Amino acid sequence: MRHPRQPAARRGTGFSLVELLVVIGIIALLLGLLLPALSGFRQRAREVHCQATLRNIGFAGQLHANDHRGRLPLGGWQFNPVGGVVNPAGVGDADEKYYMYYTDAGIRRPVPITASLASVLGVKFRLDSRANLEADLQRDGVRNLFRCWSQEPQGHAGSMGDGMGWGPPSEWSSYIFNEALLARRNQPWEFPQGHMSKIRRPGAVMFAMDANPRDFLMVFDMTRNYTMWDFHNLVSDQPKQYGPEPIDFVRHRYRGNVLFCDWHVESLPLTENGLKAIGVSNGIYD
Repeated sequence: MRHPRQPAARRGTGFSLVELLVVIGIIALLLGLLLPALSGFRQRAREVHCQATLRNIGFAGQLHANDHRGRLPLGGWQFNPVGGVVNPAGVGDADEKYYMYYTDAGIRRPVPITASLASVLGVKFRLDSRANLEADLQRDGVRNLFRCWSQEPQGHAGSMGDGMGWGPPSEWSSYIFNEALLARRNQPWEFPQGHMSKIRRPGAVMFAMDANPRDFLMVFDMTRNYTMWDFHNLVSDQPKQYGPEPIDFVRHRYRGNVLFCDWHVESLPLTENGLKAIGVSNGIYD
């Protein structure tokens, strides 16, 4: 008797080892192609966020000038104060109309620059003592106003002094500010001391830029036409006297975000030509 024909065994439906290895290889290849792009997107997002932070700082600068008769906050070395003390009368503001002040050991002192800018944005500070002001400056709500998320850890340093031993509380900032613009200078020419009307070319003068705050949140001038290129060469040639390099070449892949005094923000290459386009004193007087 003929037996009925047995049906052929059904073939398994799972992946073979070879097929599985091929799929894993393709996924690994795609990840290898995508990860650099994702990293680039993340860096670009942080750069855009940094520019937005600088625009907000610029908005604060405008508010301060509107509220204080055209003056930006004080910053940097306040040389040769009237009466020898950096107080309202010493910086030419006896009526306290131009700048903000706090009480430091019984003396009225100019408020640090980050506190001045944050205050006009609505942040509250206790100005009755140095200790209270120092504590308020450490709050995340203050620090984040001056933070670039591509800088870790965030820099901190002072922003003012009198050349005779007094200085303000330490501040947290991913940005440096322009001492040639904001301070009482010991140069043989008139200093603007934050007076907006004294800036001849505001679109060429730096108010703030992302950088590594050295032991000070300021950059200064040595001549009437100083640029960031000149300052870079100064600290490169004489680091023991003037401190470490403030320019952060790698934070945004050899570009720097700069806030100018007409309140536009620009990303510039940190090359000779790019740094020469960032005025410290250059643009104030001509």
